[in-house]
Amino acid sequence: MRSRGRRRWTIYGFEPGSFPGTFETYVERIHPDHRAAAIEAIERAVAEPRTFEYRYPIVRLDGHLRWLEGAGQPILDESGALIGMAGVCSDITDRVHSERRTRAELAVTKVLAEKPPIVDTLPLILEAIGEHLGWDLTQLWLEGEGGSLVREHGWTSSPSAYASFVKASEQVHFTRGTGLPGQVWESGRMETVTDASHDPTFLRAPAALAAGLRGGVAHPIHVAGELVGVLECYRRAPLDEALELLPPRLPEIPGLSLAARYRPGSEEVGGDFYDLFPLAEDEWGLSIGDVCGKGPEAATLTALARHGMHTASIMNRSPASVLMALNDSLRSSDPTGRFCSVVLARLAVGSGGVRVRWASAGHPPLLVSQGGGPLRALRAKGTLLGVFEDIRLDERELLLGPGDLMVLYTDGITEARRGVEFFGLEGLREAVEASRGESVEAIAEGVIAAVEAFDASADRDDLALVVVGVPE
Repeated sequence: MRSRGRRRWTIYGFEPGSFPGTFETYVERIHPDHRAAAIEAIERAVAEPRTFEYRYPIVRLDGHLRWLEGAGQPILDESGALIGMAGVCSDITDRVHSERRTRAELAVTKVLAEKPPIVDTLPLILEAIGEHLGWDLTQLWLEGEGGSLVREHGWTSSPSAYASFVKASEQVHFTRGTGLPGQVWESGRMETVTDASHDPTFLRAPAALAAGLRGGVAHPIHVAGELVGVLECYRRAPLDEALELLPPRLPEIPGLSLAARYRPGSEEVGGDFYDLFPLAEDEWGLSIGDVCGKGPEAATLTALARHGMHTASIMNRSPASVLMALNDSLRSSDPTGRFCSVVLARLAVGSGGVRVRWASAGHPPLLVSQGGGPLRALRAKGTLLGVFEDIRLDERELLLGPGDLMVLYTDGITEARRGVEFFGLEGLREAVEASRGESVEAIAEGVIAAVEAFDASADRDDLALVVVGVPE
C-alpha cells in the first residue's frame, strides 16, 4: 500500500515519509470496535473487485480519536492479480460531532415534548445524551434517605466494560460538597474532572481507571427552579479532548438562510465561537461569543461554554436565564478568572418570519436590517460572564420578516487594525452593505475579505461571524 498524498498519512499521525506501507499498519490505526467490519469491506472489494466506501474512527499514533470518510479501489494487473489499493479520505471528526449533538438534542426534545412523568423522562434523556453525544457513561443522582445523593439511573455504551465504575457509583452515597455529584448538589453549578482515573481528589478514581473512564462533566438538573438531581457524563478521553473545540457546520433550516465564518488568529487557538442547536420543533438556539485569552485553556473553556448552553437551554426557554447559569458554571470551572462575552438567541421560525428572543453578556451589538431599511446596531444590557457572581442581563425580542438580515460577530472583526485605525462598526456596516441583495454566503465572504484586506498583520486576532437572513 502506497500513498502519493503527504496529507493522508499525517491524518493517521505518521510523520511524512514514515508510513511503512503495509496493510497491517493501516488497519492497526482503525479503532478496534470498527476494525473487523472495515477489513471485511476491503476484502469484499478485492474479491469482486469493486470500489468500497468507508466511514470509521481511527486512533492516531498520539492516541487521539478521529473520524475518517473515504473511498478505495483495488488496483489489478493485466492478469487480474491485486497489486495495490488506491483511495482518498478526509477527516470528518467535526461533522460527526455536530451530527451526534443534533441527534441528541432532537431526541431530548422529543422526550420532553411527550411530557411523561419526570421520573420516567430522565432515564430516557440519559440514553439520548449518551448515545448521540458520544459519552460512554451517563448516570443520574437523586436525593435519598438522610439527604445524601444516590445513583438512581444510568446508561452505558458497554455494560460489561464499565461495570466496575457503575458498581462503585451504586455503593457510594455523596453528601453535599463531597465527590463530583455532591459538589454540584452544593453549588448548583456545572463541575468537571479532566481525568477522573488519575485525579487524586476524585473519590472513584480506582474504578474509573479500571473502566478506562477519564473526562467527566456533572450538571445540575433544575425543574421549575428547584434543583432535583445531578447528571454525570463520562468518556474515555480526557475532558479537553472529549469536548468539541471547533465551530460546527450549520444545518439547513427551512425558513432561514444562514452563513458562518471562523478565522483563527495568528498562532494559538483562540476563544471565539459560534453555534446553532435545535431546541424544539421550528425553534433553534444561536450563540456567538469570545472567551478571554488564547491557547488550550481558552479553547477548553470555549467548549465548556457551548456545552453548558446546550444543556441549560433544553430545560429553560429564557436566554438570559441560560446565560446566568453559564456564568455560575464558568466561575466554578475556571479558577484563573477568565471571562467571556456571549450573545444567546432563541429563534422561532414561523410562516410570518423568525421571532428572535435574545440576551447579551457584554458582547458587541447585533446589526439588523428590517423592511429593507439601513443596518441598525441593537444592544441589550448585560455583564460579562465569569467575572461577577451576581450579574444583570436584559432580554429583547425582534421579528425578522422576509428579506430582513441579522449579523452577529466577535470583536476580532471590529477591532481589526491598520496602524492606529480600527475596522470598527462602520467598516462592518460598509462590508455588509457592499453585498446586500446577494446571498448570506456572499455577505459573510465579503465581510471576511474586507477584514483581511484591512488587517494583514501577522498578529491578527481570531474572529467569528454569523449572518442570518429570511428568504423572500
